[in-house]
Amino acid sequence: MDLEADLAKARLLATLLDSQFNLLGIKFGLDALVGLIPVLGDTITTLAGVYPIHLARKHGLGKWIERKM
Repeated sequence: MDLEADLAKARLLATLLDSQFNLLGIKFGLDALVGLIPVLGDTITTLAGVYPIHLARKHGLGKWIERKM
């Protein structure tokens, strides 16, 4: 898969987790909802957080980019 397609997936994931929904002018994402589930919620959000680092390694973007993530 190419870098642009992977970046599009990462952006979609970020939107879903951070700002997919709007309630009374307050944006929130699945992260807030999934976080309510003990253990499973933490596992899911950890995996979602590691995904961009995986992409950086997959495409050889360097250690600097990985550390920023």
